[in-house]
Amino acid sequence: MKRWNLLAASTIAATFVLLAVLPLTKNALRFDMQLAAGRPILGNALVDMGIRQADMPLGGIGPILSVARETQIPHSPELPVRIAEAMQLSGRMKWDAFQRLVADFPENPAGHAALVRIACKNGGSVGVGHDAEQEELSATPSRPLSRGSDADPNDALVMLRSCEAGERLAPDNAYFPAMAAIAHYALNHDSEAQAALHRATTKPRWYEYIDVEAAGRVRRAEQRFGPQNSLTQTASYAAILFPHYAALRSMARVATVQAMHAEQEGNTKTGLALRHDVATLGEKMREQSSSLIGGLVGMAMVNVAEGRTGGAPALHITEDLGRKERDTQFLSYITVHGGQAEAAHWQALLAARDDTRAIIKHTEVSAFGTETLIGTQLRLLVNLALLGAATLLCVLGGLALLRPWLGRVAGNAASGIVVVVFMTVIAWQIWQGLGNLRDALAYTGLMQGLASDDGTGGNTPLLSQSLITEAVLGAVALLTPLLYLVVVALRSALVKKNHAMSLYQRSALPVAAVLTLAYAAHLAAFALRERTVQAELQQVLQHEGRHIAAKLGKTWPGVPE
Repeated sequence: MKRWNLLAASTIAATFVLLAVLPLTKNALRFDMQLAAGRPILGNALVDMGIRQADMPLGGIGPILSVARETQIPHSPELPVRIAEAMQLSGRMKWDAFQRLVADFPENPAGHAALVRIACKNGGSVGVGHDAEQEELSATPSRPLSRGSDADPNDALVMLRSCEAGERLAPDNAYFPAMAAIAHYALNHDSEAQAALHRATTKPRWYEYIDVEAAGRVRRAEQRFGPQNSLTQTASYAAILFPHYAALRSMARVATVQAMHAEQEGNTKTGLALRHDVATLGEKMREQSSSLIGGLVGMAMVNVAEGRTGGAPALHITEDLGRKERDTQFLSYITVHGGQAEAAHWQALLAARDDTRAIIKHTEVSAFGTETLIGTQLRLLVNLALLGAATLLCVLGGLALLRPWLGRVAGNAASGIVVVVFMTVIAWQIWQGLGNLRDALAYTGLMQGLASDDGTGGNTPLLSQSLITEAVLGAVALLTPLLYLVVVALRSALVKKNHAMSLYQRSALPVAAVLTLAYAAHLAAFALRERTVQAELQQVLQHEGRHIAAKLGKTWPGVPE
């Protein structure tokens, strides 16, 4: 008995030491330990994004989630972390923090890129305005018809200074002059806005520095909560805001209406040039934006550029038929007034848009898709189940081994102590497990909403063979301690009590050792899978559309020549 228990105890200790020192598994083990100890890392990440626990599925159960919000302007020495910290502020405090940030990092375009992004009514107050003109593209106008912008002129001037600095530091990047066009429209400098828009179309690159903020968010989470896995990393990525996309669409609408006015006045060349600029910028965003949302906004800008050619009535675009009618009318107008070469360019551009639309219907294959999200969460819960079962049997085995040394009275109470410990640990595991399930459900719903993934499309079934296997393994792990006690109880009823306790003393630690080895193997497989998922997340950060296209065996449509 002693030999087997000593071997089992040595195996358990050696396994956890190896898991703690091996580069492959040490962070995964630390993450599991934090969750098992009741630290709701994923849930806190969701709360940090502004999602309240009460709004989550099963919101009232599990550990209480709370994240202290920043109330002071941060001063991290690392620019990415500084950006992530400033993004946690709100209102004018956020705006002031970013002005300090660009003052501290004046020669880094990433800081300027972040400032001009949040200037668009997410800290700053900059908006395009020109509401009356924008509504001229709508078949049923609904906005209050005013021309001016409610932007603070000082905010727009601050935004312009960062746009100028960014364009100086990154002269090949269309992002900064495009954002300058927004600021110029906010100041009612329409000619300057059109010039900035045209300048943006001459730049070969569209880069918003979103990956810099993403890296900062992950780094900040590591500083606060320790090692991160793919779930918490994607939660950090999902918290990134894009307030400038609405302003870019508004800018496209204003420029298109101004093109229509020029065409109505007989200046068709100027009108077509403005439409060309809007569509070219939109196409650049569709092709190069790292975010799928940015690509969709670029496609929308291409659609906007087709609106009301020559002052034609606005169309109700509700179905593919309406879009095809608009495309046909527009191409006819371009052929007559712009020539065959311009019409061919627009045909290629619209074809690229349609090819893109076919690809982005399959967001379920991305790193944000159902299979990846649920698979990671289920494997994490199985890790916790195996770890909890092994720990519980170690406790039971330890109590059983101590029984002969407790004396007759204490020894007779050992069985009661075992049952109390068993029920207490099981209750704790259920409470923690429900909390982790709550966080997982909230997280899955969030990411599916961001990806427009209803779980029904694509080629990946919701209950794949791998997920079923993981579920069975988790159930076996959870039931093992209970089955073990049932066997001991039956043995006690059939044979002498001392023989049953002898079995109890001999087998608890060896069974715990088997569960520990199973946990180690599963953790190693989980860590290997994490490497793959995290590599895919980096691909998503670089270009989400290309990542999805590659998973489908397709090529992301490029910019038509």
